[in-house]
Amino acid sequence: MQAKRQIIFFILLNVCLFTGIVAFNYIIDPFCIFHKPIFKEHRYFNNTFLMNLGQIETFLKEDDYDTVILANSHLANTFSDECKIGKGALKLVVGGGDIIQYKYLLDRVLSKTNRITNIVYGFELWWAELYGSSPECMDPYKEYKNKLSFLLAFNNTIYSAKELWLQYVNSDLGYAKTSLNEWMFYWDLPYVQKLQANFCKKVPKITKPSFKSFSSCLQKQASVCYDNIDQYILPFVEQNPKTTFYFLIIPYSFVQFLAEVNGEDCAQKYISYQRYFIKRLSSYHNVRIYGFHTCDFINNLANYHELSHYHPDINRYMLYAIQNNRHRLTMENLEQYEQAMIENLKAFEIKDTYPHMDSLEDIIRQEEAKLFSLDKPLLSHK
Repeated sequence: MQAKRQIIFFILLNVCLFTGIVAFNYIIDPFCIFHKPIFKEHRYFNNTFLMNLGQIETFLKEDDYDTVILANSHLANTFSDECKIGKGALKLVVGGGDIIQYKYLLDRVLSKTNRITNIVYGFELWWAELYGSSPECMDPYKEYKNKLSFLLAFNNTIYSAKELWLQYVNSDLGYAKTSLNEWMFYWDLPYVQKLQANFCKKVPKITKPSFKSFSSCLQKQASVCYDNIDQYILPFVEQNPKTTFYFLIIPYSFVQFLAEVNGEDCAQKYISYQRYFIKRLSSYHNVRIYGFHTCDFINNLANYHELSHYHPDINRYMLYAIQNNRHRLTMENLEQYEQAMIENLKAFEIKDTYPHMDSLEDIIRQEEAKLFSLDKPLLSHK
């Protein structure tokens, strides 16, 4: 009889524990997988996959959004409410990810709703070159297909407890930003400001390679980048003809090329990738491609906190370019754009100091005399 009571007690204890963990994780729900935040000041954690999953599961099902911004770390400083090409934009960030992870994110988005008519896609050419792991092993969402198992996951219980504790002490981990779907906006973090100040001090020590013989007459190079474009981007464009894809080619600083051991080869490879990308995709009616390596802000290193990451007003200008049909790249102006980019690279000089960071108004004023629209010829940067 005693043994029977112990068995019943053990079963009831486990049922209560099971129920308690499920209820606790469901109510707190730190990544908004099941519902919107219950706390006014929601605390976010640096788990991009679960953050994106919550954005898709909870916010994307509403009718408020017809635009998705696929942002790597370069577009993470974009405010989605400044994207005016649709009625509402949801920003999903894959910091430090690669083109295959974007693929799984897009799969999840497009399978969740058919209301997405615009996708703003931050395209990083070096990022497309990554081999990554086996695609079959890289789906970060496959283990969360069963929501009950997610509610029981030990890590999720830890996150829920942290969320509750941070609410109690009224603190955060540095990732809570501006609004519910603006969870990542890192430029204002102190360590980034320190990086930016140190970057401008270190840059003058870089030895500039010679680009005097640089030519746009490039041989096609066999590269995984071409295969990745064909395999992980092109199918989405072809299978979603009613969705417009806005590809923003990330504007690295020219120091990105100068810092390489073989700077000229690095730049040639970059332009080769860029050329293939434009040739492969620009003919589709639902594709818009934008390039910014002829802009003046590229030459001002105060706009960057390291070789390729830049401050938020550049992101704002990229949205401005979409909304005003500026900096469009097509087969008609590709050769001219390449030549302008090369001339800009050849003329680039590293200065001793960079006292002024360009604001959005500065960039618009600098670029207003240049013509980059689809209907007008591309003018070379001077």
